[in-house]
Amino acid sequence: MAEDWFEVAEAITGRMRELKMSQKDLATDSNVSVATIREIQKHRVSRRRNPRTLESLSEALGWPRQHLDAVLNGRLPQAVAEETGDDGGLRARLEQLERRLDAIAEVMHRIDAKIDTIIDPRHRPGPEAAGTPAGIPAARSGPRGQAGP
Repeated sequence: MAEDWFEVAEAITGRMRELKMSQKDLATDSNVSVATIREIQKHRVSRRRNPRTLESLSEALGWPRQHLDAVLNGRLPQAVAEETGDDGGLRARLEQLERRLDAIAEVMHRIDAKIDTIIDPRHRPGPEAAGTPAGIPAARSGPRGQAGP
């Protein structure tokens, strides 16, 4: 049976749409270049691909490792999942979510570092200027403890 790269392209594009995933997101999650993903999706370059490319793309899309290979070779992806004992790609999806969470944590760390450089601890106001615990500015006292102007 001939390889069906058109079906692979359709499967990838449809899944990316489902997951609201860009080519850049898929490239990051799969370690496959955006150029290669684009070639596969647009079927511009007909050449033999490393099997690991389709495996990486399958996993990044939350499918069992052999899913896109099954699509390429005209086999039912569900049958591949049953043959390999894969739990429907749950493990791959969890790993993908963990990678995204790590990326978010890294961005948050960089934001915190930038905030720390913007707000110099030497210029932080003292506790008396911070207001009350409810976040309401403390009343300024004038002479003899009366509220100021």
